[in-house]
Amino acid sequence: MAWVLLVVALALATGALIITFGYRTSILVIVAVLLIGVGTVIWYAEFYEGSRSNLIAVDEVSLDNFSVQVTYGNSYEMFARLNNGSSDHMLTAVGLELSVSDCTTKDETESCIIVGQQEKEIQVNVPVNQARDIRQQFIFPPMRPLGELKWSYEVLYTKAEK
Repeated sequence: MAWVLLVVALALATGALIITFGYRTSILVIVAVLLIGVGTVIWYAEFYEGSRSNLIAVDEVSLDNFSVQVTYGNSYEMFARLNNGSSDHMLTAVGLELSVSDCTTKDETESCIIVGQQEKEIQVNVPVNQARDIRQQFIFPPMRPLGELKWSYEVLYTKAEK
């Protein structure tokens, strides 16, 4: 019902503009109103998304038992337990940067160089002060390590709901 009333109101407003100012002015006014409306919707969506991202600090989220296994060829699978340390908000997504380093040992000193890096957003539902096991598959380019591959991660951002 509200949509019908909105369409009728827009039709009446458009008719009044055409009768009062003519077609050209009416079209310019309608385009300007549409642009302002679209701009407002985009601004609100970015504001809302930004407020969802700042609800849980990165240091309130941790990964335990982080491990990576080869599944097939260049395909890998990450396993971890994701902890939500927030006392107020449910964790809905976490952005991770996964890195793999090629580490060689010479003269009892370890030398590592990063040979692959990838960002992943993982969708989760972790309630307040709880943890969930996560599993994420990803693909890295072919690697020919000179030593041992060592995996690491960094939490880049979080998303949450009130």
